[in-house]
Amino acid sequence: MITMLVQRLALLVPAALLPLAISFTWAVDALAPKEAAWLLTGAALMVLPGPGSAPWPLAAFLAVAAAGCLRGPVTVLPLAPWLVGALLFVRARAVGRHLGFTRQYLAWTAGIATLVAANGIAQAGWNSIVTGVRLINPFGARILSTLGNPTFLADYLALHLPILMTLALDAGGMAAAGWWGATGLTATAILLSGSKGGQLAALTAVALWLVAAQRRAGRRGARVALPTVAIAGLAFAIVLAVPALRAPLDRWTSGAQRFSFTQRLDMLRGTARLIGTAPLFGHGTGQLPVLFPQTQPATLTRSLGPTLSVNHAHDDWAEVTADLGLIGLVLFLAVLMPGWRNWQEAGPGGALSLSLLAMAVSMGTNFFLYLPSSGFFLWVHAGLAAAPSAGNTTDVPLIPHSARRAIRWLALLLCLKAGSLLVSTAEYHFGAEAVDRGDGITSVGRLQKAVALTPENRHPWQYLGRAYEIRGDLENSLLAYRRALALAPWHAITNLNVGRIDRQSYLGLPLLRHGARDRALDALGRALAASPWMTEPRVWGGELSLDAGRMDLAQHFLGDGPPDVPPTPGWHRVRARWLDATGNARGAALERGRAEDLEGRAVLAGAESALQAGNLGEAARVASDVTRRWPRLAAGWEVLGFVLHAQGQAAGARVAFMHLAQLLPDSITAQLNLATIALNARQPAAAERYLGRAMLIDASHPELHLGLARLRLSQGRREEALGEYRRTLTLAPGHPQAAAELARLEGR
Repeated sequence: MITMLVQRLALLVPAALLPLAISFTWAVDALAPKEAAWLLTGAALMVLPGPGSAPWPLAAFLAVAAAGCLRGPVTVLPLAPWLVGALLFVRARAVGRHLGFTRQYLAWTAGIATLVAANGIAQAGWNSIVTGVRLINPFGARILSTLGNPTFLADYLALHLPILMTLALDAGGMAAAGWWGATGLTATAILLSGSKGGQLAALTAVALWLVAAQRRAGRRGARVALPTVAIAGLAFAIVLAVPALRAPLDRWTSGAQRFSFTQRLDMLRGTARLIGTAPLFGHGTGQLPVLFPQTQPATLTRSLGPTLSVNHAHDDWAEVTADLGLIGLVLFLAVLMPGWRNWQEAGPGGALSLSLLAMAVSMGTNFFLYLPSSGFFLWVHAGLAAAPSAGNTTDVPLIPHSARRAIRWLALLLCLKAGSLLVSTAEYHFGAEAVDRGDGITSVGRLQKAVALTPENRHPWQYLGRAYEIRGDLENSLLAYRRALALAPWHAITNLNVGRIDRQSYLGLPLLRHGARDRALDALGRALAASPWMTEPRVWGGELSLDAGRMDLAQHFLGDGPPDVPPTPGWHRVRARWLDATGNARGAALERGRAEDLEGRAVLAGAESALQAGNLGEAARVASDVTRRWPRLAAGWEVLGFVLHAQGQAAGARVAFMHLAQLLPDSITAQLNLATIALNARQPAAAERYLGRAMLIDASHPELHLGLARLRLSQGRREEALGEYRRTLTLAPGHPQAAAELARLEGR
């Protein structure tokens, strides 16, 4: 009796605590130690009394996952979700023989899901109405976000939606009204979440629930399809009519939106390429984040940036195949298949199957299995739905009785590992904060503790390298970056950091450190392969290639890359050096001109800022310096002309605008300003000449006709001036100067 009670509590307690604890934290950081949650759950399931056998597909799948775990640098954490999942499946499968417990479990978890949905809606309403501050959400503004991420929330609620509908259909009286109300509340929360994958999973579950309900009522064909299509059409019309609901739909198809389906298709393409390199046995448990950058599509890098760290494929089916191969995928499907067969049944069996089908959709649009708040339910629901009948003999030993003592020691080790992971997470968090504020001493101390506790985590090593750099310790910084690189060999930023420090070592002693140059070239080449839109590896790699006389590598780094590579003066100068080396003197001159243009514009920004602040003296000094150092930079002469004219130095302003006109013969700005200066100097013939040139450039420019109006007025040609003023206001309605001068002329 006590053993059965413990077995049931082992499922009921985490089914409540996992979503409630994360939902009510209101913070993304609650998801950081998810690996610790897996480890602690596995340890608890090992020492609690319970069943010790599993169906052979599950035992075989766990063996494949364990073997795959040994193929990577991390040996414990990637196996934790599979180990805990197997234990949960076995325990749920054992207690699932008791129909009463299954009903109790479904009502319990559905009630918790309703509470989470109500909490999310309440948080969103309070923050929107009272504080005006949205909930914590790292992926853009959404109406509602709990469980640390609106997608995680929607996935969690979607798997409970068919359960709520089944409970409402089976209940009577006030209980039915309560469950239908809970269904509406949960559906509202899913809509407000703005999660694409969660909404798709919910729609799939509801559609299948309607089909199953119609078929159980003896209705087929059009009698099943028409109501389903009508309900779906009504829901779609409501979404299109309400802007707040239409926004998520726009995110589904927009390639510019972060993690839209367009971008997830790119992730899927990269994962498919990775699967193709090891289709049968995969690359090992947890290896996708390490290896994905080498197959990441270029469009994904461009849209999300070089610092993107794809920690999951956002498609669990693809990720399982990439990690464990087709063999692992087939075994995983064999474990879940029994739970999908009964979706048309009434009662708990059908509700569990529909819940699993909703989870299958979520697994195709997001990472679902690896989160304790959602993966827990997949394994438990699969075990409950696959509960064997009496006399079933398909079980195989999972935890032999003779190994109980060893299992307890393993549970203790998992607890210690979880504890060290939690402490390491805290040390890493505080160390990263110290790095961001430039505190080298504190950050090094914190991060050294973090890497000592979890040496298989790349992120503390990456920050430790930055911390050593703050202290000026480049040798230890390079060692830390290389350790991070060993854990993620294709990560763009880590490769860039390694290449940058090796380059600095080579530049310090170029005759003695050719090894550093070669290592830098290797790291910079990998950084460029992972992120073709980064400028730094191109510039530094090009410089080192030319120093080494490696024209093939220089071509790789400095050849024409993607059209939207951010240009920098260094990029154009090193390309000029390369083109000179290949005998293309004209191309090299063009590149030097582009470099000078960018350099001059960067300095000129100071003059423009001073001009906006009203500091004419500083603006004139900077603009004069720019025109002296970069005499062919047209923007410098333009700013200098404006500043000198504002200071009343008409002669100097005229010279500046003459230079601008020589550099840019089609510049209407130069001609109009020269005309203004001539008009102020009572030189109507010169003003007429400049305005005539402006007319040839752009006859519809409002300032041109304002200048003509003033010129005609100075010549005593009042009617022509009136016409030009009116033409100016036609081209630029409300022009303040033209309106004021016209009013004075008309005596208004």
